[in-house]
Amino acid sequence: MSLNPPKNYTVLVAEDEDALQSLAIQTIKEKGLHVLAATSADEAIRLWERHAHDIVLLFADIVLPGALNGFDIAAHIRATSPTLPIIFSSGYSRTLHNDGKNLQEGAAYLAKPYRQVELSALISTMLAPKFPKIAAIAA
Repeated sequence: MSLNPPKNYTVLVAEDEDALQSLAIQTIKEKGLHVLAATSADEAIRLWERHAHDIVLLFADIVLPGALNGFDIAAHIRATSPTLPIIFSSGYSRTLHNDGKNLQEGAAYLAKPYRQVELSALISTMLAPKFPKIAAIAA
């Protein structure tokens, strides 16, 4: 059975590696959610500015091409939506990127390489507190 969720059940994905972006998009769509995908922080911020009212979760690679990174995307979003759930991902050490201020409440970290089932479970976990109806659809 194919789910057709409302347009505002959208995940913003910021990932510059094609294979990982495809995996994330596939995982999110299989959960019945919509996806907006970016390959840079600048592009992700532009998508956020146009579609903020539809986005229920940010999934961001920490290291992205250009001057901005995944934490910069999160800071921009949290300025206007402080409770939006965020999943950060990186192939680098968690301690390299987490100085204690970046993973605040409502944020999680998923180390690369990750399996589709891990991403799927984390999406449901992150959506459950704020969007229980979406989390139920996405379970």
